[in-house]
Amino acid sequence: MNNNYITAMMDGKTVLPRQANFINRLLARFGATTRLINPWGNGRMCQRMNLFHLLSQTLAYKVPGDVVELGPYLGQSAALLAKVMAEYEPERELHVYDAFLVPHSISTLKQNFQRVGAKIPEIHAGWIQETVPSELPDQICFAHIDVGSRISPDLQPLVHYCLEHIYPRLAEGGICVMQSYCDPAVRGNLSPYHRPGVKAAADEFFRDKPEEMYVLYAGDFLIHAHGYFRKQAAV
Repeated sequence: MNNNYITAMMDGKTVLPRQANFINRLLARFGATTRLINPWGNGRMCQRMNLFHLLSQTLAYKVPGDVVELGPYLGQSAALLAKVMAEYEPERELHVYDAFLVPHSISTLKQNFQRVGAKIPEIHAGWIQETVPSELPDQICFAHIDVGSRISPDLQPLVHYCLEHIYPRLAEGGICVMQSYCDPAVRGNLSPYHRPGVKAAADEFFRDKPEEMYVLYAGDFLIHAHGYFRKQAAV
């Protein structure tokens, strides 16, 4: 595992000054894995850093279960999860769930995994309400919920549905990370794509649970915010 898996955009569209591109070509020529990146890409990098550390922590402490991601899109973050799993316990399974509405999205996801030498995950294609919970593993050690959509701003029902079925399968000590967990009252409406329904769903769900949500910085816009909780022992 190296930092390139965290900082690389994987879509080849990162815009850099000519000098930086020249330096990156030199680094590649001499076999270095480090690359210069555009600082405006810090949102994606911060997201991946969060996922890297939280999943690594879960696996290092031997929390039982498989890893799931709801809403992998083209598999950029899922590929990172797979690389982390390979470092700790490659025998565990990674499951991804998505409707895959973008043309060729499944083939692109597989290409992104192959590009970084990651094992192709178990792909569950279909609407979340159709594949979850019937196709979820019995026990989960780590979950990443990223079901945001620009065309569906009201995410509260779907996010609540995901939590309802992930939570009972999450092992003690397991971690669930939620994308777009933002509070406009705290940070202001900095992005036209902020999704307050994610936080609202979590607040409602955990009203009678012992766990609490923690917020992680994940870039300069509300859309990048991360929230996570760690499953506590049943009482």
